[in-house]
Amino acid sequence: MTLADTEGVWAEIFGRKLDQPYRPPTLVLFKGQTQSVCGGAFAATGPFYCPAERKAFLDTAFFTTLEQRLGAGGDFAAAYVLAHEIAHHVQNELGILGQVNAIRPQMSQADSNAISVRVELQADCFSEIWARGAQDQFDSLERGDVAPDRR
Repeated sequence: MTLADTEGVWAEIFGRKLDQPYRPPTLVLFKGQTQSVCGGAFAATGPFYCPAERKAFLDTAFFTTLEQRLGAGGDFAAAYVLAHEIAHHVQNELGILGQVNAIRPQMSQADSNAISVRVELQADCFSEIWARGAQDQFDSLERGDVAPDRR
């Protein structure tokens, strides 16, 4: 559901603000390890986005770590992780990741690290755009729109 929500939010923004279609990424769920053209990933890697494949990779075991070790359990925490990886896809679609990767070889290690932090912060900002849309949808719900959880 979260992936569909991100697609809806970004399709609307790309259409309305950029007058271009949004091309959604592919989501790859894995457990333990996987391969991508961006390299191998193991459980310790955590979620990542591979621009060359236009794929967001999520290790399902990461969500257990998120809850048990980091104290960030629940649906919203998991949804936010996905929204953050999709935000990297948005950066890719906008050409930001390509620009960053093009200038990195010309930078010192310290400057490269600093720009990496900025890319992550921008992805968090883009994730907040999704979160705001999710909040607006929640605020518009009326009694009876959602069945109660009867666990």
